[in-house]
Amino acid sequence: MDDGGRIFDRLINIVRDCVMQKMTTIEKVSEEYSKKGEALGQAMGVSSENRMPDAFGVYIYNDYHGYGCVEVIENCLKEVKKAVSKKNYGAAFQHLEGLTIWNIEDGLTWSGIDNGEQFSALVKLIGAALVFVTRNLDDLDELKDIPNFKFVLEKAKEVGESMNQIGDPVSNFPAALGALIQGEDYEEEDEKMDCYDFLALYKVYE
Repeated sequence: MDDGGRIFDRLINIVRDCVMQKMTTIEKVSEEYSKKGEALGQAMGVSSENRMPDAFGVYIYNDYHGYGCVEVIENCLKEVKKAVSKKNYGAAFQHLEGLTIWNIEDGLTWSGIDNGEQFSALVKLIGAALVFVTRNLDDLDELKDIPNFKFVLEKAKEVGESMNQIGDPVSNFPAALGALIQGEDYEEEDEKMDCYDFLALYKVYE
């Protein structure tokens, strides 16, 4: 084989490798929830059911179930904080995936609590967790290890938009998630502090 033939074969191999790499990347994109995320979401559902007086034929207080659901969310965010403290952002993302699934299936029951300030603070904290964890995964180049991250963020963005329709909007985290989905960053205007600093907001919420 002459030099021209060898060069041609090399070019063919390079093109083939590029195509295979592209196909592998496409195959890794998932538009469904992970098994771990679904399991965590189902566990939250069980926990919220255990905090529903009607499920036990008991009447206590109209908002009792709402505050029970708040406790379920707080427990989830506590696990997110633990994972973040260990810089295990992948595990933190799975907990947030579970939270997103549960929020969709539960229909934001907890939004009916009679404490508007706590509701607003929790919405901001959930949004901060989603943005904070995703940013860190991106910085560490670990988003590629989560095939469904765009799908999950899209669902979380939809949940956030629903939250902002309950009374006055309290957080722009759906816009921030939209930017992250597009591979961009998002910064709040006229803000003295990063409103997506999850650890700082968690400390305030505690």
